Amino acid sequence: MEFDKTLKGLCDVINGYYAKLFPDLSHTPPFTFSRLMVIIWKLKVLNNLQNELFNSFQLLLTEERYKEKVDVQEDEVMEDLSQPKSILYKFTQAIIDLSINEIKVHMMGSTKFEPEEPYSRLQDLVIMKTKEYYQRIEINKIEILETDIQLIKKIFLPVTIKRIQEIAQEHIIKSIRQFICKKIDIDVHLTLIIVYKYMELFCEYYKVCALL
Repeated sequence: MEFDKTLKGLCDVINGYYAKLFPDLSHTPPFTFSRLMVIIWKLKVLNNLQNELFNSFQLLLTEERYKEKVDVQEDEVMEDLSQPKSILYKFTQAIIDLSINEIKVHMMGSTKFEPEEPYSRLQDLVIMKTKEYYQRIEINKIEILETDIQLIKKIFLPVTIKRIQEIAQEHIIKSIRQFICKKIDIDVHLTLIIVYKYMELFCEYYKVCALL
C-alpha cells in the first residue's frame, strides 16, 4: 500500500526495536500501518457484527445444502455474484483475507493449516452445523454426502474440506453399523439379505469416499 511506503522509515524503526526486544519472536510478520488498521477494524467493526454475519452465512449455506443437486459449475461460481454459491465463496474469501498474513499464506493449501480468527470461528460454526446436518441423512440417501462435499470444496479451505470429509466418512461407517445391528435384531433369518445389502452399502461408501 502507498500508505505503508510513505511511512516505511517509521515501520523499520518499530520493527528494529521489536527484533531487539523480542528476538525469539522473529517469526511474526513485520509491523505495518495497514496491518494495524486491519486489526483495529476487526476489533471495532467486525467483532460487533460477526455473529450476525456468520449466522446469515450459515443460513444461506444450509439452503444450498438442501437443494437436490449442484447445478452451477465452478467457473460460474467465481463470476456470477447473483448466485448464492458465489456469495458464499466471496464472503469466505474475504474472511480468509482477514485471517492470514504473508508468513502463513503459503500454508493455505495444506490440510494441516491452522487458521486464525475470524476464519477459525467460521470453520467451527460450519463444522458444528455439518455434524447436525449429516445426522439427519438416512443410510439409503448416502449419495447426498457426495453432492454436499462437492459444494464444500467450492467454498472453503482444504483444512476445512478435510475435516468435513472425515465427518462424512464417520457418518457413513456409523450408519452402516446401525443398519446391520437393527436388521439383525429384527430377524436372525435375514442374515443373507443383510450381508447382501451390507455389501451394496459398503461399495456405495467407497464410491462416495473416493470422491471426497
